[in-house]
Amino acid sequence: MQNRLKQEMKSGAIKACSIELEDLQDVEVLEQRKRVSKGELSSIVFAKRSQQAFMTDDKKATKLALTILSQNKVQSTSHCCGWLYFNGWLGDSDKDAIVAELAGLQRSLEPHLTNAYLEGLRCRLLNQGIVTQTLKPRI
Repeated sequence: MQNRLKQEMKSGAIKACSIELEDLQDVEVLEQRKRVSKGELSSIVFAKRSQQAFMTDDKKATKLALTILSQNKVQSTSHCCGWLYFNGWLGDSDKDAIVAELAGLQRSLEPHLTNAYLEGLRCRLLNQGIVTQTLKPRI
């Protein structure tokens, strides 16, 4: 994933943005309120300033972001994956690769990603008028 990100940045498809010194002063204030990393805090401040969504899997960062940003601007990796499955940009074979890559980074999100995968597929089928009941994972 990191290599793909670097390639996309190199090609210009993803742009690196900076934040202003004044924005970082907000980070210092926020850091006193919650024990959240400076990277997460900087991202929250940038999302607020640029009116973009903030994406994290850190529960403390999520709680803090929800006090600063609107609920629809705070998202998680599993939420993003569910949306990508719904739109067909990720397929069945991508789920295991994503889970494995995140596990390699000590980020075990498997149950959340499985739920997002099933929900994305369920919503896609509902959108097509095919399914009327909830899909449940088989254990």
